[in-house]
Amino acid sequence: MNQAAENPIRLSLAHLTVLDADPLTLIDAAAAGRFDAIGLRIVPPMPTDQIVPVIGNERLIGEIERRLDATGVRVLDIEAVRQRERQILRVVLKTALDGSKDVVVATDVVPLPAAGMGVAFNPNDGLVFVAIPTLQEVDVINPKPGAAALVQRIQGLGKGTYGVAVDTKANRLYLTNRDENTVSVIDISAPDPRAFKEIARLPVGALPEGVAFDPGRGVAYVGNSAGNTMSLIDGGKLNVFATLVVGSTPKAAVVDAVTGRVYVPSQQDNVVRVIQP
Repeated sequence: MNQAAENPIRLSLAHLTVLDADPLTLIDAAAAGRFDAIGLRIVPPMPTDQIVPVIGNERLIGEIERRLDATGVRVLDIEAVRQRERQILRVVLKTALDGSKDVVVATDVVPLPAAGMGVAFNPNDGLVFVAIPTLQEVDVINPKPGAAALVQRIQGLGKGTYGVAVDTKANRLYLTNRDENTVSVIDISAPDPRAFKEIARLPVGALPEGVAFDPGRGVAYVGNSAGNTMSLIDGGKLNVFATLVVGSTPKAAVVDAVTGRVYVPSQQDNVVRVIQP
């Protein structure tokens, strides 16, 4: 039995929580707080981000490995590793996602035409969908290991494409258009991604961002971040059949597929509201 099976990671300390901490301090803080693991930021996600340099620092890499061994803290995830920084893999040699000495690494990088926002995965065909707000499109990626590639750009959608959710039963994609207060519904049932097309564009509340889909009830839940509401879309009739007041700035939603409950965090009042259909 591997380490993960014997000692599953239950609590991890993200580097973003204590962003000014160097890697050794982060490990010590996690150990003192009885965290099982850490999320280690070793490359600045943005050029302006300030972190302790790890790339190429053999002395620090060795100290990180020894401190992990001494404390028993593991690494749950690492942030912002790029292809050109392959030498950083030594840092996670002992700390893969399964807690063993095997390293889990994403080696495929798929270039996008512009910055992406929301992302969703369709288990029916294994395709990935990424919203590109500035181009009013959603890009389709085939994530085949070792050969991941952009295979289609669905263009001409609403302004500010943002959140993405998949209806796995009807093979449809729901995409919020933040800057025009609509939701695009895209038919993704064709075997060829080039045949994917928008079949409806529905008006919702102000500044829709997050979207979630309940496959059991066939309902899409859209968080209207400037309207303090949630729009409910009937996936069969393709219309908005209800609008719920859910608190200030609802930016996201997630559905429990078993109970049908919807969890909606409202940003300004620091609560999560539960919707029971």
